[in-house]
Amino acid sequence: MAVRAAALRPELKEHGWPRWVAALSRGIASEVPGHRRMALGPARAERRLNLFCQLGEPEPLVAATGSCAVVLEGFLYNGADLAGELGTDEADDAETILRAYERWGEDLLNRLRGIFALVVWDASRDLLLCARDAMGNHPLFFSSGAGDLIVSTSLEAVVRHPSVSRAINRAAVTSYFLDFFPKLGETFYAEAERVPPGHALAVSRGERRVYRYWNPQAPKLGSGWVTEDEVERFNELLSRAVERSLEFGPLGIYLSGGLDSVSIAAVATDLSRERGVPAPRALSLIFSTPEANEERVQKAVGERLGLEHDLVPFSVAVGSRGILGPAVEMSAHSPHPLQNYLLSAYNYLASLGQQNGCRAILTGTGGDEWLGVSPFLAADLIGSLDVVGLYRLWNQTRRSFRVGQCAYAFRLLWSFGLRTLLRDTTLRTLERRSPSTFARIKRNRLRRLLQPWQRVDAELWSSVSSRVEAVETDRIRGLAECGTYFAEVHRALDHPLVSWEMEELFENGKRLGLRFLHPYFDRDLVELLYRTPPALLNRGGLTKGLVRQTVAKRFPGLGFDQQKKVQLTKFFPSVIRAEGAEVWKRLGGAKALIALGLAEPQQVDSWVSTVFQSDHHPKAFRVWQMMSMESWLRARL
Repeated sequence: MAVRAAALRPELKEHGWPRWVAALSRGIASEVPGHRRMALGPARAERRLNLFCQLGEPEPLVAATGSCAVVLEGFLYNGADLAGELGTDEADDAETILRAYERWGEDLLNRLRGIFALVVWDASRDLLLCARDAMGNHPLFFSSGAGDLIVSTSLEAVVRHPSVSRAINRAAVTSYFLDFFPKLGETFYAEAERVPPGHALAVSRGERRVYRYWNPQAPKLGSGWVTEDEVERFNELLSRAVERSLEFGPLGIYLSGGLDSVSIAAVATDLSRERGVPAPRALSLIFSTPEANEERVQKAVGERLGLEHDLVPFSVAVGSRGILGPAVEMSAHSPHPLQNYLLSAYNYLASLGQQNGCRAILTGTGGDEWLGVSPFLAADLIGSLDVVGLYRLWNQTRRSFRVGQCAYAFRLLWSFGLRTLLRDTTLRTLERRSPSTFARIKRNRLRRLLQPWQRVDAELWSSVSSRVEAVETDRIRGLAECGTYFAEVHRALDHPLVSWEMEELFENGKRLGLRFLHPYFDRDLVELLYRTPPALLNRGGLTKGLVRQTVAKRFPGLGFDQQKKVQLTKFFPSVIRAEGAEVWKRLGGAKALIALGLAEPQQVDSWVSTVFQSDHHPKAFRVWQMMSMESWLRARL
């Protein structure tokens, strides 16, 4: 692969975070306090697009002609190529998108590569087009409030608009505690929605639709997978994904001892030296628990790559305040209740990188989703009576994870295999032949998931159950076409938690003044891995075979050829036991959840106390979710 000379694009040299909200308004637009208003493009049918930029903050890129206007936050990786094709070589990315829209219309979205959120107003067609990049690196939210269509990369900016209510979505909060996320576009605000990754929002003549503009080709059952020759492009596409990250300036990398981050570090180091730019600075947390301690490997990888390396003990990163207290505080300022309770520890690493000149940080996020093989493959193998394939899957998994052989054999055969197959076959039959029975079964299952402390009134229950039935109906229908395994693979594109994670990382980067970049979430790379069959993903008889052999050769003697994945199964229960009761005491209980009528006052403290007193309570993580949600809600009630 040709490596370009070291040079940052002009728009990447100054590191700023635009703060803006766009409003498609009928008549006179509501003013937004503390923002400067700019009218974009002509009016159509009394509708006009207005851009409100926060005073004193950077502004997004804007381009306009007589009939069209574009607002862009983010960057195109292929902007120069598109500009050359369009004959506008001196254009910035917003101007390029505007010219591309004039030539290709909505089809331009499939030509874009980058991390971005964009808004296009076409007054001639009375069309507002809003899109988020394929993998959701940039968020995009919207609301139809008081007749206005409000759009921003900031969820809080949307709900702070004068025409939008800040009412809480009680059904979404209840679903969250049941581990159901029935609506991909839903947020915890009643009047605010997200544009999902790889989707666009189109509003024309008052009609609104959200659609997926990017959908990688899905293999059908038994066909459509990439071949062994095609999968050889993996290394080329991974290198391209990492090279795109180099344009953001001096990099750090979160370096664990696992295959994902080590593979990214090796590629980034090689490309940096070929381009004549500084190699990434390695940033590593050292966990003290034996099951999670990877210090030997982390240190050896950093030394062999010749990287500047910050190895920080976990206790130093969290300090005397611990991990849960700061995480609960951070949740109050996040767009959603915080998912990653370790975020404050990793932010300590990020600050070290920033102090040493890093402008962006690479992560291995996405490696588990796209390099691994879901155990739900067992259901398809049992369904096709592929005993050899089932044995191979068990053997590959038990060699790649720290699991008991007999216990995992049972889980694979029953939990992921036969039970899943029987359940889905039964539900698929009932959904087709007896929808009322199907609905009743789903409602009964949902009731069994309710926690003792949850309060659900009749109206709320009706809303939650109907939405769960709808999403389960869509899932069951999808199984008939692509099978259980591929339905699980697709969840890495369409599960709300994936979008939520990307939004959390984006907002955290904005607070810190850093970008977090995820090469394994590169669109071109994902398009290949999406269709790579399990046998090639597990090439060599172990998980993540596409990178394992390369990494093992690059770092001989470190055990990557036989490495088993580190899992923090015992770490979180120890954190809950050590810190949970004190954090809960400082919160003073579930006051916000009770005020919303979602928790029983007599039950919630008793249930939480039971969890704290147990060494291995199966619902321990639910307490963290409750504390995080409670903190988030209190900042908004």
